[in-house]
Amino acid sequence: MTLVKTFSLLAALALSALACTALPSFAAPVVWQLRDIKFNDGGSASGSFSYDATLGKVLDWSIVATGHGADTFRAPIDIPFVNVPGCTGPACDTAQRFFKPLPAQDDFVFIHGLTPGSGGSLNLFSARPLTDERGIVSLTTGTDLGGSSLSCCETGVPTKLVSGFLDSAPEPATMFCMLAGIAGIAGIQWARRRSLGHTSGSQRPR
Repeated sequence: MTLVKTFSLLAALALSALACTALPSFAAPVVWQLRDIKFNDGGSASGSFSYDATLGKVLDWSIVATGHGADTFRAPIDIPFVNVPGCTGPACDTAQRFFKPLPAQDDFVFIHGLTPGSGGSLNLFSARPLTDERGIVSLTTGTDLGGSSLSCCETGVPTKLVSGFLDSAPEPATMFCMLAGIAGIAGIQWARRRSLGHTSGSQRPR
């Protein structure tokens, strides 16, 4: 392997490492997925929301609570919590984050509907405050004193969360770093094998 090729490979790896160091400083809002969300009335919820920890603000959300309201409507219904871009009226769904100091955790409140018959309120308490770091965060289950819950329909009686957590996929920058690292390792191994091949070839007796 020539000196020029070796330098080129090292330069490419150095640029990849620099990109991996610089890109996280421009961290984007994290998209958190709802996982294994179950309530004590047999209902569930799924979807995701985008949260900017620097601003402490929910930027976007699309969540559906499924299998609730049977006591009111004689059959389970779905309750959507969806951000509609450009919607500014009182009928628009809303999402807010409140910080709870003791213990330190976030309370995410999603509101749907105006009338008691169609309204819904989803409260998700994270076990710790969410940050820009991706990973898995448990949700605090519901108790008589509070915790994660869903209030639905005319009764307004909350149904408590019995299981669930939040998780987030790696951001594109992280995926780029992972792929760059794999490509760099593969390149080094290929160059090493080629160099060894040339060395053994040059040492053959004539």
